[in-house]
Amino acid sequence: MRFIPDKITVRLGLVFISVLALSSCASLTSLYFYPQSVWVQTPDRFGVAYEDVWFESRDGTRLHAWHLKPETPDSTLPVILYLHGNAENISTHSLSILWMTELGFDVLALDYRGYGASEGRARMPGVLEDVEVAALWWREQNPGRTLAVLGQSMGAAMAVNLAAQPDAVDMLVAESSFAGFPDVARAALGKAGILGWLVYPFTWLVPDDWDPQAQAAKVHVPALLMHSRMDDVIPYKQGREVYEAMPPGACWAESKGPHIGSFRYGDMREHVVEFLRSGSCPE
Repeated sequence: MRFIPDKITVRLGLVFISVLALSSCASLTSLYFYPQSVWVQTPDRFGVAYEDVWFESRDGTRLHAWHLKPETPDSTLPVILYLHGNAENISTHSLSILWMTELGFDVLALDYRGYGASEGRARMPGVLEDVEVAALWWREQNPGRTLAVLGQSMGAAMAVNLAAQPDAVDMLVAESSFAGFPDVARAALGKAGILGWLVYPFTWLVPDDWDPQAQAAKVHVPALLMHSRMDDVIPYKQGREVYEAMPPGACWAESKGPHIGSFRYGDMREHVVEFLRSGSCPE
Protein backbone atom coordinates (compact mmCIF):
# COMPACT_ATOMS: atom_id res chain seq x y z
CA MET A 1 0.00 0.00 0.00
CA ARG A 2 3.04 2.20 -0.17
CA PHE A 3 6.27 2.70 -2.05
CA ILE A 4 8.96 0.25 -0.91
CA PRO A 5 12.36 1.83 -1.50
CA ASP A 6 14.32 -1.44 -1.29
CA LYS A 7 12.18 -3.10 -3.96
CA ILE A 8 12.20 -0.03 -6.18
CA THR A 9 15.97 0.16 -5.90
CA VAL A 10 16.42 -3.48 -6.85
CA ARG A 11 14.13 -3.10 -9.83
CA LEU A 12 15.91 0.05 -10.94
CA GLY A 13 19.32 -1.49 -10.50
CA LEU A 14 18.51 -4.64 -12.45
CA VAL A 15 16.36 -3.15 -15.19
CA PHE A 16 17.77 0.30 -15.93
CA ILE A 17 20.81 -0.98 -17.82
CA SER A 18 18.81 -3.07 -20.29
CA VAL A 19 15.87 -0.67 -20.53
CA LEU A 20 18.02 2.33 -21.34
CA ALA A 21 19.63 0.42 -24.17
CA LEU A 22 16.56 -1.28 -25.59
CA SER A 23 13.53 0.97 -25.12
CA SER A 24 12.21 4.52 -24.92
CA CYS A 25 12.47 6.70 -21.85
CA ALA A 26 8.66 6.56 -21.46
CA SER A 27 8.88 2.85 -20.69
CA LEU A 28 10.91 3.65 -17.59
CA THR A 29 7.66 4.62 -15.89
CA SER A 30 6.91 0.90 -15.52
CA LEU A 31 9.55 0.86 -12.78
CA TYR A 32 7.32 3.01 -10.56
CA PHE A 33 4.46 0.52 -10.50
CA TYR A 34 4.61 -2.49 -8.20
CA PRO A 35 1.46 -4.53 -8.96
CA GLN A 36 0.15 -7.65 -7.30
CA SER A 37 -2.29 -9.93 -9.10
CA VAL A 38 -3.50 -11.97 -6.11
CA TRP A 39 -6.48 -10.72 -4.13
CA VAL A 40 -6.00 -10.76 -0.37
CA GLN A 41 -9.71 -10.37 0.39
CA THR A 42 -13.00 -9.17 -1.08
CA PRO A 43 -15.34 -6.47 0.28
CA ASP A 44 -17.96 -8.94 1.52
CA ARG A 45 -15.51 -9.95 4.23
CA PHE A 46 -16.27 -6.54 5.75
CA GLY A 47 -19.99 -6.63 5.08
CA VAL A 48 -19.85 -4.47 1.95
CA ALA A 49 -21.86 -5.54 -1.09
CA TYR A 50 -19.99 -5.37 -4.38
CA GLU A 51 -20.16 -6.30 -8.04
CA ASP A 52 -17.32 -7.27 -10.39
CA VAL A 53 -17.07 -4.87 -13.33
CA TRP A 54 -15.19 -5.47 -16.60
CA PHE A 55 -14.46 -3.12 -19.51
CA GLU A 56 -11.68 -2.50 -22.02
CA SER A 57 -9.12 0.28 -22.18
CA ARG A 58 -8.46 2.07 -25.46
CA ASP A 59 -5.88 -0.45 -26.61
CA GLY A 60 -8.13 -3.43 -25.82
CA THR A 61 -6.58 -4.25 -22.44
CA ARG A 62 -9.25 -5.89 -20.27
CA LEU A 63 -9.68 -4.05 -16.96
CA HIS A 64 -11.35 -5.06 -13.72
CA ALA A 65 -12.98 -2.95 -11.01
CA TRP A 66 -15.32 -3.37 -8.07
CA HIS A 67 -18.56 -1.46 -7.76
CA LEU A 68 -18.79 -1.00 -3.99
CA LYS A 69 -22.48 -0.66 -3.24
CA PRO A 70 -23.90 1.57 -0.49
CA GLU A 71 -26.07 0.22 2.29
CA THR A 72 -28.65 2.91 1.53
CA PRO A 73 -28.02 4.58 -1.85
CA ASP A 74 -28.17 8.38 -1.89
CA SER A 75 -28.61 9.78 -5.41
CA THR A 76 -27.87 13.30 -4.20
CA LEU A 77 -24.25 12.36 -3.51
CA PRO A 78 -21.48 12.24 -6.11
CA VAL A 79 -20.46 8.83 -7.44
CA ILE A 80 -16.82 8.11 -6.64
CA LEU A 81 -14.03 6.77 -8.85
CA TYR A 82 -11.39 5.45 -6.45
CA LEU A 83 -7.76 5.26 -7.61
CA HIS A 84 -5.49 3.32 -5.29
CA GLY A 85 -1.82 3.75 -4.47
CA ASN A 86 1.22 1.84 -5.63
CA ALA A 87 1.80 -1.85 -4.87
CA GLU A 88 -0.78 -4.56 -4.20
CA ASN A 89 -4.30 -3.93 -5.62
CA ILE A 90 -7.89 -3.01 -4.74
CA SER A 91 -8.23 -5.98 -2.39
CA THR A 92 -6.05 -4.17 0.14
CA HIS A 93 -6.25 -0.49 -0.82
CA SER A 94 -10.05 -0.32 -0.92
CA LEU A 95 -10.10 -0.80 2.85
CA SER A 96 -9.36 2.93 2.96
CA ILE A 97 -12.73 3.85 1.47
CA LEU A 98 -15.19 1.07 2.40
CA TRP A 99 -16.62 3.46 5.00
CA MET A 100 -18.00 5.62 2.19
CA THR A 101 -20.62 2.99 1.35
CA GLU A 102 -22.04 3.36 4.86
CA LEU A 103 -22.87 6.99 4.01
CA GLY A 104 -24.61 6.24 0.71
CA PHE A 105 -21.76 6.68 -1.79
CA ASP A 106 -21.46 4.44 -4.85
CA VAL A 107 -17.76 3.73 -5.41
CA LEU A 108 -15.96 2.27 -8.41
CA ALA A 109 -12.59 0.91 -7.25
CA LEU A 110 -10.34 0.42 -10.29
CA ASP A 111 -7.34 -1.84 -10.70
CA TYR A 112 -4.97 -0.39 -13.29
CA ARG A 113 -3.52 -2.67 -15.96
CA GLY A 114 -1.30 -5.30 -14.38
CA TYR A 115 -2.98 -4.98 -10.97
CA GLY A 116 -5.40 -7.51 -9.53
CA ALA A 117 -7.49 -9.14 -12.25
CA SER A 118 -6.74 -6.43 -14.84
CA GLU A 119 -4.65 -7.56 -17.77
CA GLY A 120 -1.57 -5.92 -19.28
CA ARG A 121 1.58 -4.31 -17.92
CA ALA A 122 1.53 -1.19 -15.78
CA ARG A 123 3.26 1.71 -17.51
CA MET A 124 2.41 5.20 -18.71
CA PRO A 125 0.49 6.38 -20.61
CA GLY A 126 -1.49 3.12 -20.51
CA VAL A 127 -2.37 3.46 -16.82
CA LEU A 128 -3.69 6.97 -17.33
CA GLU A 129 -5.74 5.79 -20.30
CA ASP A 130 -7.23 3.09 -18.04
CA VAL A 131 -8.25 5.79 -15.57
CA GLU A 132 -9.81 7.94 -18.30
CA VAL A 133 -11.81 5.00 -19.68
CA ALA A 134 -12.98 4.04 -16.18
CA ALA A 135 -14.21 7.59 -15.56
CA LEU A 136 -16.10 7.62 -18.85
CA TRP A 137 -17.65 4.20 -18.16
CA TRP A 138 -18.69 5.19 -14.63
CA ARG A 139 -20.24 8.44 -15.85
CA GLU A 140 -22.23 6.53 -18.49
CA GLN A 141 -23.55 4.21 -15.79
CA ASN A 142 -24.68 7.18 -13.70
CA PRO A 143 -26.13 9.80 -16.07
CA GLY A 144 -26.86 13.12 -14.44
CA ARG A 145 -24.80 12.34 -11.33
CA THR A 146 -21.76 14.30 -10.16
CA LEU A 147 -18.56 12.31 -10.68
CA ALA A 148 -15.72 12.74 -8.18
CA VAL A 149 -12.31 11.10 -8.44
CA LEU A 150 -10.58 10.21 -5.18
CA GLY A 151 -6.96 9.13 -5.39
CA GLN A 152 -4.32 8.20 -2.84
CA SER A 153 -0.55 8.34 -3.36
CA MET A 154 0.14 7.08 -6.91
CA GLY A 155 -3.63 7.19 -7.38
CA ALA A 156 -3.63 10.85 -6.34
CA ALA A 157 -1.11 11.57 -9.10
CA MET A 158 -3.38 9.78 -11.57
CA ALA A 159 -6.41 11.66 -10.21
CA VAL A 160 -4.76 15.06 -10.78
CA ASN A 161 -3.94 14.03 -14.35
CA LEU A 162 -7.53 12.91 -14.90
CA ALA A 163 -9.02 16.09 -13.43
CA ALA A 164 -6.80 18.12 -15.77
CA GLN A 165 -8.69 16.62 -18.74
CA PRO A 166 -11.69 18.74 -19.83
CA ASP A 167 -15.02 17.33 -18.62
CA ALA A 168 -13.43 14.11 -17.33
CA VAL A 169 -14.68 14.55 -13.74
CA ASP A 170 -16.59 17.10 -11.69
CA MET A 171 -14.58 17.00 -8.44
CA LEU A 172 -11.13 15.95 -7.24
CA VAL A 173 -9.88 14.62 -3.89
CA ALA A 174 -6.15 13.82 -3.81
CA GLU A 175 -4.35 12.46 -0.75
CA SER A 176 -0.54 12.31 -0.58
CA SER A 177 0.27 13.08 -4.21
CA PHE A 178 3.85 13.31 -5.33
CA ALA A 179 4.97 16.27 -7.45
CA GLY A 180 6.45 14.26 -10.32
CA PHE A 181 7.66 10.83 -11.35
CA PRO A 182 11.35 11.83 -11.27
CA ASP A 183 10.82 13.53 -7.90
CA VAL A 184 9.45 10.46 -6.19
CA ALA A 185 12.20 8.33 -7.70
CA ARG A 186 14.87 10.66 -6.37
CA ALA A 187 13.22 10.73 -2.92
CA ALA A 188 13.28 6.93 -2.78
CA LEU A 189 16.77 6.51 -4.21
CA GLY A 190 18.20 9.09 -1.84
CA LYS A 191 17.44 6.67 0.99
CA ALA A 192 18.71 3.57 -0.80
CA GLY A 193 22.45 3.64 -0.25
CA ILE A 194 25.21 3.29 -2.86
CA LEU A 195 23.10 1.56 -5.52
CA GLY A 196 20.46 4.27 -5.21
CA TRP A 197 23.01 7.01 -5.80
CA LEU A 198 24.47 5.14 -8.80
CA VAL A 199 21.06 4.98 -10.45
CA TYR A 200 20.01 8.48 -9.29
CA PRO A 201 21.31 10.37 -12.38
CA PHE A 202 19.15 8.28 -14.72
CA THR A 203 15.97 9.63 -13.11
CA TRP A 204 16.50 12.76 -15.19
CA LEU A 205 15.68 10.67 -18.28
CA VAL A 206 12.17 9.90 -17.07
CA PRO A 207 9.60 12.03 -18.97
CA ASP A 208 7.68 14.60 -16.95
CA ASP A 209 4.61 14.67 -19.22
CA TRP A 210 2.34 13.35 -16.46
CA ASP A 211 3.82 15.10 -13.44
CA PRO A 212 0.97 16.24 -11.14
CA GLN A 213 2.68 19.56 -10.41
CA ALA A 214 2.74 20.35 -14.15
CA GLN A 215 -0.85 19.18 -14.69
CA ALA A 216 -2.31 20.94 -11.64
CA ALA A 217 -2.82 24.31 -13.37
CA LYS A 218 -5.24 22.65 -15.80
CA VAL A 219 -7.58 21.48 -13.03
CA HIS A 220 -10.70 23.66 -13.13
CA VAL A 221 -13.06 21.62 -10.97
CA PRO A 222 -13.51 21.82 -7.18
CA ALA A 223 -10.40 20.22 -5.70
CA LEU A 224 -9.35 19.13 -2.22
CA LEU A 225 -5.73 18.13 -1.63
CA MET A 226 -4.51 16.49 1.57
CA HIS A 227 -1.10 15.54 2.94
CA SER A 228 0.28 14.64 6.35
CA ARG A 229 3.48 16.07 7.75
CA MET A 230 4.10 12.58 9.19
CA ASP A 231 4.18 10.99 5.73
CA ASP A 232 7.47 9.08 5.46
CA VAL A 233 6.86 7.77 1.93
CA ILE A 234 6.03 10.85 -0.13
CA PRO A 235 7.41 14.07 1.35
CA TYR A 236 4.85 16.60 2.59
CA LYS A 237 6.65 19.25 0.52
CA GLN A 238 5.68 17.50 -2.71
CA GLY A 239 1.99 17.51 -1.84
CA ARG A 240 2.16 21.22 -1.11
CA GLU A 241 3.90 21.86 -4.43
CA VAL A 242 1.02 20.23 -6.28
CA TYR A 243 -1.52 22.26 -4.30
CA GLU A 244 0.33 25.53 -4.89
CA ALA A 245 0.31 24.84 -8.64
CA MET A 246 -3.50 24.60 -8.62
CA PRO A 247 -5.68 27.51 -9.80
CA PRO A 248 -7.07 29.79 -7.07
CA GLY A 249 -9.92 28.25 -5.11
CA ALA A 250 -8.45 24.79 -4.56
CA CYS A 251 -8.82 23.48 -1.01
CA TRP A 252 -6.06 22.22 1.28
CA ALA A 253 -6.38 19.98 4.34
CA GLU A 254 -3.61 19.26 6.79
CA SER A 255 -3.92 15.52 7.16
CA LYS A 256 -2.53 13.38 9.95
CA GLY A 257 -1.04 9.98 10.53
CA PRO A 258 1.27 7.94 8.26
CA HIS A 259 1.19 7.69 4.48
CA ILE A 260 -2.42 7.56 3.15
CA GLY A 261 -3.65 7.23 6.71
CA SER A 262 -6.14 10.13 6.70
CA PHE A 263 -9.29 8.04 6.74
CA ARG A 264 -8.36 6.37 10.00
CA TYR A 265 -9.60 9.58 11.61
CA GLY A 266 -13.25 10.53 11.85
CA ASP A 267 -12.64 14.24 11.45
CA MET A 268 -10.75 13.70 8.20
CA ARG A 269 -13.60 11.59 6.84
CA GLU A 270 -16.05 14.34 7.78
CA HIS A 271 -13.82 16.87 6.06
CA VAL A 272 -13.91 14.97 2.79
CA VAL A 273 -17.64 14.27 2.98
CA GLU A 274 -18.38 17.94 3.60
CA PHE A 275 -16.34 18.85 0.52
CA LEU A 276 -18.08 16.21 -1.62
CA ARG A 277 -21.50 17.40 -0.50
CA SER A 278 -20.88 21.11 -1.03
CA GLY A 279 -18.09 21.40 -3.57
CA SER A 280 -16.52 24.11 -1.43
CA CYS A 281 -13.66 24.16 1.05
CA PRO A 282 -14.66 22.80 4.47
CA GLU A 283 -14.24 25.13 7.40
